[in-house]
Amino acid sequence: MKPGSLSQSMRALLATLALLVTAATVAQEPTFARIAEDSSGDPLTLQVAIASYRIEWNGVPRQVDLIGAVHIGEPGYYASLNEIFSDYDAVLYELVAPAGTRVQPGQRPDSWLSKTQFAMTQGLDLSFQLEEIDYQAENLVHADLSPKEFAAAMKARGESPFVMFWRGFSYSIRQGAINQMPQNQAQMFKDLFGSKGDQGIKVFLARELTRLDTLSQMLGSDADNTIIGARNERAIDVLTATLDKTDHERIGIFYGVAHLPDFDRRLTEDLEFERNGERWLDAWFLQ
Repeated sequence: MKPGSLSQSMRALLATLALLVTAATVAQEPTFARIAEDSSGDPLTLQVAIASYRIEWNGVPRQVDLIGAVHIGEPGYYASLNEIFSDYDAVLYELVAPAGTRVQPGQRPDSWLSKTQFAMTQGLDLSFQLEEIDYQAENLVHADLSPKEFAAAMKARGESPFVMFWRGFSYSIRQGAINQMPQNQAQMFKDLFGSKGDQGIKVFLARELTRLDTLSQMLGSDADNTIIGARNERAIDVLTATLDKTDHERIGIFYGVAHLPDFDRRLTEDLEFERNGERWLDAWFLQ
């Protein structure tokens, strides 16, 4: 597949996924992902947040930042992240892999989801996170479940890829019955089949990344499902252990942007951190 060119079959697949995932989802004001627009309302960039939180832990002032990740993005976005990471005492990162795993330079994805994401980089002219982030940096710390732990967590919750698919499908059918033609679907078809060609598909996918409420509505409470809740719980365990055992003053949590609303709740409600600001990074260029 040539960069910047998506096949008709890929367009049809994306349209089908859009109907399943976004049928009747009402977009809420995003907290951790947004579309920056020009003065005429046309999309310029997909932006993700770095949200900061403060607390005094064991007598030491600490700052923990939630660093939103999109797994395919502009090379400059990942270059900025590598530079930003160097300012932290520790950066906790997501990767369903054995404990302590470090991604090797040039390592290719092995899960079906990562392989799909990697394939999409070619059509969207973007780069893949595993190839761009410097996971060999000494301050990067693996903070996720192993494959065995992930499978056990899904089994304990009665989850499976098949169950997840049907939850999403059933959700879309229910919502479609309530709202025959939600407003965001009109925008969806404009993006997918408008005059902007492949760039329109990129805009459509960017909009979907900002609708963080969709995943929760399909899967249930973030805190209870494996994809978000169980993995976030592990990252928080690593965070609190790091805070207890070290005097680190700046810690980053580098996780997919869909994980961040649940992280925000865990930090502010469970651990009583105070949120004290955010900044935004351009992850995709949309013009």
